[in-house]
Amino acid sequence: MISTSSQPFITAIMIRDAGVSYGGKILEIGTGSGYNAAILAYIPGKEEKVISIEIDKRVSEFAIENLKGANFTKVRVINADGGMGYLKESLFDSIIATSGCPEIPFFDQLKDGGYLSIPLLTNGMETLVSFRKEKEKLVG
Repeated sequence: MISTSSQPFITAIMIRDAGVSYGGKILEIGTGSGYNAAILAYIPGKEEKVISIEIDKRVSEFAIENLKGANFTKVRVINADGGMGYLKESLFDSIIATSGCPEIPFFDQLKDGGYLSIPLLTNGMETLVSFRKEKEKLVG
């Protein structure tokens, strides 16, 4: 995975395309400042349904402080490499990766009917793609 920074408009598209909905369990790869995690925390109706992974310890600590300061105390920010997702807490209704991926990851961590939204890196270009898991395949 390659670290990227998404504009708020792109984040909004990813949230829409990832089928984020009330009651859903959400995994975010790439916490950054915690901004996206805060937005995601409103949607499922319960903050504890949002898990965000950040590889950079300083950045994850910054996000935790930002989230606490905004009273999002139950969003879980985990300092780890999110390149393999977060199998420990799977299955997820929605997975949003804000880091570019050279291939489609996390299939085994999605519930049937779950959504994945990622910036896919192909031939040196980054393209936002979203899929829904149907039985044993991803449908675009």
